[in-house]
Amino acid sequence: MSDRRFFFVLGMPRCRTAWLSLLLTTERSWCAHEGMGGHASFESYAAALRARPEPLAGDSSPALFPHADRLREEFPGARFAIVTRDAAQSLQALIRASGDPGIAGGWPEYLRSVVRARGELEAVSIESRELDEYGACARLYAHLLGGARLDPGRFRQLRALRITSAFPPATAPFPLPAAVMRPAPGGMERLYSAGFSAEGLAVEHFDAVRHDFVREWFEGHNGRSMPDVGLPPLGVIVSDAGGPAGALWCFETYGTGAAWIEFPVTRPGLSVADASRIMAFAVVALTELAGKGYDPPARFDRFRINCPPAMSRVVRRLGFQASAPRDNLLLKL
Repeated sequence: MSDRRFFFVLGMPRCRTAWLSLLLTTERSWCAHEGMGGHASFESYAAALRARPEPLAGDSSPALFPHADRLREEFPGARFAIVTRDAAQSLQALIRASGDPGIAGGWPEYLRSVVRARGELEAVSIESRELDEYGACARLYAHLLGGARLDPGRFRQLRALRITSAFPPATAPFPLPAAVMRPAPGGMERLYSAGFSAEGLAVEHFDAVRHDFVREWFEGHNGRSMPDVGLPPLGVIVSDAGGPAGALWCFETYGTGAAWIEFPVTRPGLSVADASRIMAFAVVALTELAGKGYDPPARFDRFRINCPPAMSRVVRRLGFQASAPRDNLLLKL
């Protein structure tokens, strides 16, 4: 496809490439973390990346440095970013995370590939410590995603999560099917125990094209446009007898066991009772679906949510408890 664009973050080990993969996955873009995992060849990896449906697709990984030349040849016009840190610190952090001191044997050759890539690629280059700075991340974000603006609120939330990758990492997240789904029995039990009825409700994967009216919902409630932030791949639409009635999203952080639920919005005109049960159903559905779009699947047992007071009462009934900061609620399953 001629309108497709690709991007790559080449980061030294323990330079928060997992964090960057989440930052760079938005409504229009998808970023793998260590996307070569599970592929027997570079050709297979490249084909899988080209098969992504998003207009912008990429990868954030320490494993990309030795393949810098191939990436430039296979993806003409791709945009690159390089994230570095002190080499000795990077190695020691990698050994601690993996528990394998033998990794040090291949370190000199790996560092040579880092030097080659830095000299040959036209890339935005930053130090890993700069990832705590909005300006540095906004510059990287705009460069890789074609001038897109990084929302300061989204940056602060992701920075607070301090995402790190577990071993082994995910090979690649993939979209959930857009078919009608229902939460598992355990989720339904939590819903009913909290006093909410799921009668007549169904949930499906959010599709930005089919469900473009969600932005109209937001404007109807708030009197302003929905913030242009990157919505994560995992989002759900809950429908009642009158059609789509509510939407909610979940930012998954593979390897941490923690996920962030947010951006609740309902169809204007719903009663408080109906809006409450629809949002409760969406929350339960997301807690059940989180992690299922990864290979191997991820397990999430902590869900954080920052929501308006009305929804705060709903999620407290589902078992969420107050956590710092004051408007941050946490559910531990």
